[in-house]
Amino acid sequence: MDKKQQELLQSIQQIMHDFKEGGRLRDKEGMRLARRTAQIIRWSSIGMVMLGLAMLTLLYVLTKDLVLITNNIAAMSSYTKSMSEDMSSMKTTMLDIHKKIGVMSQTTAQCRNTIDANQYRTH
Repeated sequence: MDKKQQELLQSIQQIMHDFKEGGRLRDKEGMRLARRTAQIIRWSSIGMVMLGLAMLTLLYVLTKDLVLITNNIAAMSSYTKSMSEDMSSMKTTMLDIHKKIGVMSQTTAQCRNTIDANQYRTH
């Protein structure tokens, strides 16, 4: 083998060595990326499970007290209905009082006129 062939052979060997080394580096970086991705997926899954548990706990708490809340709303509704009836009764009573005060004012005015008329007659 002459010198050119040896150089060519060495060049091919260097290229093959570099190619193998590049493959190893690519595999090493691929494994590193896979580990990072797996770690991200793992923590994301843990977060999603925790979020799901929090939502289930919230649903449980809300549904547990739902009957109590419904009963309280029904009681409040009956109280407001009773208050409405009482207010209506108060309105009717106030109108009656207003009418009676009007009649009393008219009667008082008539009495005053009668008293004034009698005073003019006696003088």
